[in-house]
Amino acid sequence: MRTVYFLGAGASFATEYQLPTMSNFFDKLSVKEFPSLSKFLEEYFLPFSYENYFDIFPERIEKFLEEKEDIIEGISDEFKDDPENISIIRITEELEKAMERREKKLKGVKFNLEQVVTFLDLAVSKFGELGESKFYYLEEAQRELIKYISNRLLLYHREKVNKLYPSEKYKILFQNLTPQDSVITLNYDIIIEDTLQRLWEEKSEKEKEEFIKKENISGKSHPLLEKLEQILINQPLSWTRPEWIYYTSQEGKRGVFLKLHGSINWVYCPNEDCRHHFSFFPVEIKEFIEQSRSFPSCRVCGTATRPAIVLPTMYKAFERFPKLGFIWALARKELEEARKIVIIGVSFAESDYYLKWLFKSALRKFKLDPDSHKIEVVDKNKDVCSIVEKVTGIKPEYRRSLEEYISSLD
Repeated sequence: MRTVYFLGAGASFATEYQLPTMSNFFDKLSVKEFPSLSKFLEEYFLPFSYENYFDIFPERIEKFLEEKEDIIEGISDEFKDDPENISIIRITEELEKAMERREKKLKGVKFNLEQVVTFLDLAVSKFGELGESKFYYLEEAQRELIKYISNRLLLYHREKVNKLYPSEKYKILFQNLTPQDSVITLNYDIIIEDTLQRLWEEKSEKEKEEFIKKENISGKSHPLLEKLEQILINQPLSWTRPEWIYYTSQEGKRGVFLKLHGSINWVYCPNEDCRHHFSFFPVEIKEFIEQSRSFPSCRVCGTATRPAIVLPTMYKAFERFPKLGFIWALARKELEEARKIVIIGVSFAESDYYLKWLFKSALRKFKLDPDSHKIEVVDKNKDVCSIVEKVTGIKPEYRRSLEEYISSLD
């Protein structure tokens, strides 16, 4: 039975690494490292106070001291008594105290990643068009958000940079994949890649040779990973054919691994006139960590590459990342041709219009012949089942945890 495993943030959280979910994504935020993003969170999500106001915008302190000295709160007495002749040292000390206060407040709030991304997208892209001028720091906040997402998910790789981080739960999940099965994920992390590679390395040389011959691959990595790299950088899907990627019926018989929102170890060239603008490029995780503060330059045009992180709102995503449309088209085809779909840790939030469209458009045939298709939902929230049934027309089987599901595979 051709199976598609479709994974969301709940799947990564269910692994041994317990990667952050939407609600606790900002628990490691550094005000000093991400100043503009911190300002945005404070201005849009925290209650107003003069203390917050000056902590966020220290450059406005002196002017306000002159005009509103009698109502200032949150600034030390020493600071207030001498507004005109403040030394650099004392200003620096105040800013350090402000950062400490801000980080403490931010860590006490559970910001929802999806809500933050949506508000920031609207602030940068929409309200300026509706007549409201943009705050000067919002576009920088958006860049910092993408950087923070990458750094936040790279934390579990930093200690042992040269080693794979496979998940034992994922190993059980994926160890019996057939060549026709596909894995599709919304997650930026690379736990799936690490697990598939470990499974490949644990195969005997004889097993690998059989795969190499049958799948027509080089054998340097798991067939799904090798095929993904070919998809990303516009290589042919078959090593024996010289033409560029086409998704023929023969290729459609073999499974793929797809990441619909990009990945922490993918980069792309933002120069629209460069031919590399139309591709994603996977980078070795060690190199990516070492380059986390300055991304490598494009080898064609020299422009500094950027992380290929697609924010959940998907606002202008297909225009910004031309390769993304092809990846989503492949995902739609895989879902359409599947006989069984296992959905793990996908919430199908109200704002996930693109995701719901993907399932609804791909699974129309399921409604015509529901008895020959099967959907399983693995999620701690059973309400996801009713959403899936509404979208697909098929009542899914329910498992409340990844552990329960993989136990049923034995």
